[in-house]
Amino acid sequence: MNTNIGEGFISTGGQETSRLNDMNPNDIASIEILKGPAASALYGTAAANGVLLITTKRGQAGAAKWNFYSEISELEDRTGYRPSWVSNSVVDASAPFIVNNVINTAAYPYCSNRAAAAGTCTQDMTQSFNGLLDPRATPLTVGFLRKVGANVSGGNERMTYFISSEITDAEGVIDYNTEQKFNVRANFQAAIRDDLDAFVTFAYTSSQLDASSNDNSIFSPLLNALLGQGVFFAPTAEEPDQVNRANKGFGFNRDDLQNFISEEDLDRFQLGMTSNFRPLTWLTANLNMGLDLTVQHNHRTLQPGLLPIAASFAIGRRQSDRTNSYLYTGNASLTATRQLTDWVVSTTTGGISYQKNRRNRTECFGAGLSQGTASCGTTTSLFSVDEDFFQDVTVGFFFQETFALWDRLFVAGSLRGDDNSAFGELSTWEYYRRPACRGSRVKRSGSLRWIGSGTSVSAERSERRGYVLASAPRRRSSARWP
Repeated sequence: MNTNIGEGFISTGGQETSRLNDMNPNDIASIEILKGPAASALYGTAAANGVLLITTKRGQAGAAKWNFYSEISELEDRTGYRPSWVSNSVVDASAPFIVNNVINTAAYPYCSNRAAAAGTCTQDMTQSFNGLLDPRATPLTVGFLRKVGANVSGGNERMTYFISSEITDAEGVIDYNTEQKFNVRANFQAAIRDDLDAFVTFAYTSSQLDASSNDNSIFSPLLNALLGQGVFFAPTAEEPDQVNRANKGFGFNRDDLQNFISEEDLDRFQLGMTSNFRPLTWLTANLNMGLDLTVQHNHRTLQPGLLPIAASFAIGRRQSDRTNSYLYTGNASLTATRQLTDWVVSTTTGGISYQKNRRNRTECFGAGLSQGTASCGTTTSLFSVDEDFFQDVTVGFFFQETFALWDRLFVAGSLRGDDNSAFGELSTWEYYRRPACRGSRVKRSGSLRWIGSGTSVSAERSERRGYVLASAPRRRSSARWP
């Protein structure tokens, strides 16, 4: 699964999208986190930062079970934002405090805390105004989240299925921050023959996101409100229905900022297949293949005359970033299980893996946008075009040997090797090793004994403990134990 964050996303000053959000949470059966040598031994180089194992729901044999659900909720920002403060000295109390939409500093000069502490001025008056909580100026509203979905599962002893779909419509507490999303997922598991079974899964996500600026941006509605002057400025006669821009730290009210949003259009396809073939009672062959295709278009359009803060903004602008990401994966393995003695079972697994990550990206920017259009081709200045191609391929092998003693003590060792094309032609294989020992034991009458296969523990107090010895990955030119 490709979880690249913010790939091609047009900056909003801090926030970026995550592809994990493409999943429908109602399709998830379990989530497991692997870290360190345990993750590297299983997944190699790709597990350098850990592994998040997400298992989706599967069908169960039986009659079809339908599940319908819907959600309607309100979204509200209940943060106790602090107000802005301003302190002034009074030179002429008869003069108006605000003249021509600015503080009359000739009659009421500013007096900061530092200046007052130094004795250079006197704070004769102090006022405060909360641009995020005062209903006369706040950009915050009550948002909403609406979901409707359904899933069905069932099957028989030969084949099971699970099919789900969900539609989401959301509007944030900044009302021009919106998202519409559609998900569909289906998987089928079939016993083709007594010695062959297959599992096929398909998923599709379509979403449209309008994101407002935040954090490190002069176009952030939060920063514009938090950095106000500590005084409320009434609407002007020219714009009686809009919040006065003098209330905003950078001079942008809601009507200005809704014209400068980042948009993301996404189509994502995921296809996977797993098959198990058992030619012998003690031998199993496994094949796993997958494709994760993401078609993503991030863009921002500013029509002329809507945000006249600089020439390149006043004449309008267009920015577009189109990215196609392909992730191909494949694994093949053989597992042999042999009963060596009455109390020792050996399980040997060996296999190969392949992963190809490819990304095609085309970007453009232009200013001087023709009114009513939304294309870099209709801009007249400041042209910029870029085309990128990225690809890396990882091939590897893995081997694991496990001995089960009395079905209670497990001694295992694994080795994995990876070679990645992204490291260049002179890259060497990276090896990951992990020996381990795990078991169960029973304390009884002050003595310690291992539980043998078939031993009853119903009348005994038992405790389960695991013993793990793991080695950190080392770069070596060949696979050998130290």
